[in-house]
Amino acid sequence: AKVNGATVGNMIKAIVTLAFACLLLEADAFGPPRAARWRMTLGEAPTVRHDFQIVAGPQSIRFGLDKSSFHEVAGALNQVLLDFRAMKEAAVKGERHHASVMTLTTTVADPLGDVSVQLECNPNGYADQFSAKVFAVVSSGHLRTASEVPLIQLVESMKLFKAAHKDDL
Repeated sequence: AKVNGATVGNMIKAIVTLAFACLLLEADAFGPPRAARWRMTLGEAPTVRHDFQIVAGPQSIRFGLDKSSFHEVAGALNQVLLDFRAMKEAAVKGERHHASVMTLTTTVADPLGDVSVQLECNPNGYADQFSAKVFAVVSSGHLRTASEVPLIQLVESMKLFKAAHKDDL
């Protein structure tokens, strides 16, 4: 049978080809197809993630941060701040306190691909916490971005994040 000069078989073939092409485009551009992204096994509780943004001058890095990763990052930042306090107290006494270098790597699970966050700060290289910088690397799959962030700005971002999402943390 023909409809407007085309056979029904050719029309079905064109529709199937178009649907398959759309599926491939969706998989290439946005990761796995939507059905695969939202598939969950029964009994699996979804992890609550909220957008966290690291601002470093004119650029920013945004990624989802979950409860356990938040607590890992917050604990590491608190330790750096305690090291700066110990260095200041030792200087007042005329002593020298050698702080440990903070290195933290945490992974945030995400249906579209895990995000790895690496933070590093050496308190011994700075006069105080107000001049200290944290080297931040955020990667997912083949994408990796790095930036240097003021320690105090990162601490403030964590405080704002905690205040905004206190019910989930």
